[in-house]
Amino acid sequence: MKISALRFLILTVLFKLALGVLPGHNHYVSRKMTWSDARTYCREHYTDLSSINNQKEEDDNVSLQQDSWIGLYSDDHDTWKWSGGTNASFFSWTKENNAAANTKCVVFSQAGWLKKNCENKFIHLKIQQLVEPPFATITLYLFSRTLTVLHIVV
Repeated sequence: MKISALRFLILTVLFKLALGVLPGHNHYVSRKMTWSDARTYCREHYTDLSSINNQKEEDDNVSLQQDSWIGLYSDDHDTWKWSGGTNASFFSWTKENNAAANTKCVVFSQAGWLKKNCENKFIHLKIQQLVEPPFATITLYLFSRTLTVLHIVV
């Protein structure tokens, strides 16, 4: 029974790792880009633009001195989503938020989040996952009645 629980725990962690949902670290990229270019850059070199899912994550970034792209955007149905595809459930809009046309992307500022035109150029936040490029290899040996070897390259 203990081995089955351990196996389940290990496989759950590996599954989350493969999906890229384990916590990462936010890093600041000072090169100004459009939202789309910033997302492409982050995906090519790291993981993705940052998502902010709660007040603690918001507070962790408040020391930034410049407005920065985050991964939040509005899709064609006016639903706010993170660049990874999940719907957003936490928001920290500024009081004087811009309701102008073509403001489908979001900038993080010390005063709160601002809706901006995606073609504007800002610096950006990226997420770097715990697994560093180019690859991390994980080999697990799970013992039960038979030996199970998992060799995973992430």
